[in-house]
Amino acid sequence: MQEAAKATGAFPLMLAPRHLKRGAGEYNAREFNVSNEDHSVVDGACVCSEDKPQRPHWDLRDGDSFETFNVDGGVTNNSPFDCAHRALVSFDNANAPQGHAPRDAKNADRAVITIAPFPVDDAFDPQYKPDTDLLKIGAKLFDVAVAQSRFQGENIHLAQQDDVFSRFAIAPIAGKNEAKALACGTLNAFGGFLSQAFRAHDYQLGRRNCQQFLRAYFVLPPDNPVMASALPPAGPQRDALLRNFPAQLPDGSPALPLIPLLGPLTQEIRVDPVQMRPPEVERLLPMVSARIKLVVTRMIEQRHIGWLPKEAFDVAWLLMHGQIQERLRTHILDSLAKDGFLRE
Repeated sequence: MQEAAKATGAFPLMLAPRHLKRGAGEYNAREFNVSNEDHSVVDGACVCSEDKPQRPHWDLRDGDSFETFNVDGGVTNNSPFDCAHRALVSFDNANAPQGHAPRDAKNADRAVITIAPFPVDDAFDPQYKPDTDLLKIGAKLFDVAVAQSRFQGENIHLAQQDDVFSRFAIAPIAGKNEAKALACGTLNAFGGFLSQAFRAHDYQLGRRNCQQFLRAYFVLPPDNPVMASALPPAGPQRDALLRNFPAQLPDGSPALPLIPLLGPLTQEIRVDPVQMRPPEVERLLPMVSARIKLVVTRMIEQRHIGWLPKEAFDVAWLLMHGQIQERLRTHILDSLAKDGFLRE
């Protein structure tokens, strides 16, 4: 489990990949949604597709294992919503005859909660001036691949609807500056490496946002079957629960939290602002440049860039080290200032 957690954060080229042992049985029985040719109708509903197994092209049996070489997979699929959704729908097909779970507050009995640490709400500017430099276009392609993997039109649409209770999204919010709520999100999501205070800030912010989600959004009306089955009958006890755990649906009608906050967790979690000063950045620069040198040296030694002799790189590093460090300084300070995490 520890190695798997490290693998999810092993950003390509910057952090070391991790070896994991996997069981072949996890893949032999994996199913994929396949369209039906005849679109048959069962109990008044179209069976337009079915989940069917597709065995990998290998001879491994369920009890066999194999090793994989793993890096951060967020580049290709940062939110595997479809996997969770299909699992929930298949859990009880009787209440999901159309291939989706009940969505309204009165009948919702399952939900997918998406954690979106870096929600993107920047507006597209049709008047932007594209940079046609080949190297810069190549760098932009990486950002495009990440953005495309995070875009899920149907999920975004339904999660934004007040009357849909089968999909929720938790995104970081800190005051008015929602887009830059996470301190670790600065410097292209590498801000957490700059300061432990940034990581502590985001941890507390996550606790506070989760607290607000459970209190105000993850709620259902008392007559929903999930809630009704656990509530006492109408009377003083039920009235006391509604008073002690007040919540409302978007239309103003009463609701109850699915996971109530108790004890100390009822107190508002405080999140103090966090910033870095230029001298703190200055102390980090030698470590950042040393890391860059180490990564490039390892790539040369492992012949990933074998065309560059190590001696030539060492000479080039001596000549250009000052310029590299100055560029790092400018880039880090500019990113912190732009995102509101620099204190002059």
